[in-house]
Order: sequence, then structure tokens, then C-alpha cells
Amino acid sequence: GNDILLDSAYLNRGSGYYALEEYQRAISDLTRAVELNPNYALAYYNRGKVYKDSGNRQNALSDFRQASRLYQQQGDTQGYNNAMNQIRELEN
Repeated sequence: GNDILLDSAYLNRGSGYYALEEYQRAISDLTRAVELNPNYALAYYNRGKVYKDSGNRQNALSDFRQASRLYQQQGDTQGYNNAMNQIRELEN
């Protein structure tokens, strides 16, 4: 339905803001994406990257952990491995 299109739109716009290093706008859009779809692993993952690059280690870890759980539940091995790599990087 429309929610799928809408959460994708927020993901895409948030990812665009991230590329422009407009971190607050990126976080705002990616937060909207996960509110619309709490199982949106990629939105958590991308928001984790924004938090990481903007220096918010705790929020980054939290989002990558959530992404890794969702990827695992959804059987997405590549996504799970990516999230785990991010967590390992932040924990060192």
C-alpha cells in the first residue's frame, strides 16, 4: 500500500540528505521511515551510519543492533553481516 511507498520515500530522501552531510535532516527522515515501518532494517542501518558519521556512537550502536536483529529475522545474511561489521568497528 501507500505506506510502503511513503517509507521508501523517506528512506531515499534521508539517504540523499546523508550524502549531502545534512545529518539532522537525514535523521529526521530516517526516523519517519522507521515510524512508518518498524521492521525497516535498511532505514535503521542508514540512520546508524548517519549517527556514526555525526559522532553519536551510542545511537549508532543502537540502530546497527536493531538493524542486525531485523536482518537476521528477515534472513538477509548480507545485511546482517554489514550491520555486525559496523557494530564491531564502533566497539573497538
